[in-house]
Order: sequence, then structure tokens, then C-alpha cells
Amino acid sequence: MLLAAVLAAALAGGSAGAGETTKMERTPETAGRSEVSLSLLPIPASPLLTFRIEFRVGSIDDPRGKEGLNALTALTIGQGGTKDLTYREVTDRLYPMAASIHAQPDREVTTFVGEVHRDHLRGFYQILTDLILKPRFDPADFGRVRDNLVAQLETNLRGSDDEGLGKETLNWMMYEGLPAGHPNIGTVQGLKGITLEEVKAFYGAHYTRDQM
Repeated sequence: MLLAAVLAAALAGGSAGAGETTKMERTPETAGRSEVSLSLLPIPASPLLTFRIEFRVGSIDDPRGKEGLNALTALTIGQGGTKDLTYREVTDRLYPMAASIHAQPDREVTTFVGEVHRDHLRGFYQILTDLILKPRFDPADFGRVRDNLVAQLETNLRGSDDEGLGKETLNWMMYEGLPAGHPNIGTVQGLKGITLEEVKAFYGAHYTRDQM
């Protein structure tokens, strides 16, 4: 489901002019969800293609008492499966492509970054867009991601990252009581209180065409 303009530019080594933009076609399944806009910024000597898809949603949008909801939503999408593929099947397909997909939740924006060799563009692009437009939201993926985020806070931040803990303490002192006052991956209490249904509802409300 690629537009000819995207394929032509990518497979030709990025011959389109910088800033040229095209969009993914919409189908009845994806109507109402985000269209994926592509601004082509070519580097002719590189065979790699990098996608950066950014949404105007971050930890400042976490509801009070649910700190970490955005990070948990983004990472359950980026480290999960699609409607048609499980997480394991996604990773099995990306591995021979030497391709990668990462979600980067921050305070004000969330970015999905994908990188692939142009020879594997067709298959990769389908997986990338399906992850964002048709996420699986498997309970196992949700639980794994939540456990990892809690461990980052309890084990890494508190236990071994003095510099990071100091920065978060200063941030909390500066923005106490405000949406920006907690770490962008949330709090232990907030994460443990989030359900999969709340993640799905947050995705539906914030990961929209208007926010991208």
C-alpha cells in the first residue's frame, strides 16, 4: 500500500527534492486514524532509509495518578505486534532486513523511528505503518513493557543512575504539581495502576491524524 512517489524516491536513492511530502493512502480500515506523511530529505550516498513519525503527545498529557500512560502506550505500540502479526513475528521479519523500529516517548512529543535498507522498503513500510495504525495491544506485550518501565525506575534510576536521579529530582522541584513534574516514563505507582483498556483509550484519543 505504498504510493508510487514514495517508492520511486526511495528506490532511486532519494532523488526527490528535500522537503517533498507525500502521504500513505487510506483504506476503510485506517479511516479516522493518522495518515503517515513523509517528508523526503535525501542523502544520495546512503542506502538506508529512516522514518521519523512524530505525534504531539507526551508525558505532560498523562492523567494525574496515571503517570506513565503515554510512555506505556507508545512502547506497547513500538515494542508490540500488529493486527495480523504477533510481536515475535514482527521481530522475525525485521531481523533478516537488519531493520529497526523504536518508540521514543518524551515530555511533549512521541516519535516512532524506523530504519531499513532501501532493498527491503516494501515489507518494512507495511510493518511500520501497521504498528502505528493497527497496533495489536496484546496483553503479553502490555505486561512486558510495563514491567520493563517499572524496572527502569526501581532498579536503574533509583539504584544505579545517580546523575539521572538528580536530574529528575531537580525537575520535580521545579515543576512540582505540574504535568511536567514526573519522569517521562512515569512513576512506579502510576504505571502499576494503568490497565490495557486505558492504554487503548489513550491511543484512540491522542494518536490521531490531527496530533501527527
